[in-house]
Amino acid sequence: YQSIQELQAIQAELPLLRLADPDSTDIVVEVASLETVAFPFRPPPVVVQNASARIVMSEDSLWFRDLRLQLPGSRVVAEGAFVTESGALRIGMRAAPLALGDLQFVYPALPDSGGGTFKLGMARRDGLTRVVARELDFAAEGAVLSGHLDVQMGEQLRLGETDLAFGGVDTRLMDRYAPQFEAPVEGSADGRIQLAGTAEALQVNGWVNFAERSGQISRLVADG
Repeated sequence: YQSIQELQAIQAELPLLRLADPDSTDIVVEVASLETVAFPFRPPPVVVQNASARIVMSEDSLWFRDLRLQLPGSRVVAEGAFVTESGALRIGMRAAPLALGDLQFVYPALPDSGGGTFKLGMARRDGLTRVVARELDFAAEGAVLSGHLDVQMGEQLRLGETDLAFGGVDTRLMDRYAPQFEAPVEGSADGRIQLAGTAEALQVNGWVNFAERSGQISRLVADG
């Protein structure tokens, strides 16, 4: 197995690059500015217009603070830490905005336009992973999504307080980005849904309106 990442057109300012110190085993890197065209996977690349951060690598962990990332249509601020032996992880991130076109290096099928804003917190420890997304506000290809999401994954899936509103979600979008999903009827959906609990004891409140291509509208309401 071989993995190759390529960086082109690199311009960087590093006020501090400490690889060895008699008083510490930590490696410290301070990045004041960084520009590059990166190919972490296959093309297309990710164009980094500017990045800055403080990164510390110790014998058993890695952490970063004040990460600021500027892409052509995105502005991201983040901090986090990773423990190598246990795999424990903590990340906090804010995107205002995040452009879907900037993520095509991860998933090339994403559209050139569309995106939004959000705050994200992620933690992984002792076999449990929790993701909390707040202030979600996304729009792409006629569809919109807003609200907040709290999900914990481990031996079982557990939803914390989750409240999502959506509109203009067309089955053609589902066919494109989730081909395993087969809609029995073609059309578009609008609605709002509130969720909390586990699959065995899930609280569901909300409504969904589905407009078929023929013009017929169906409404589903859940409470309990």
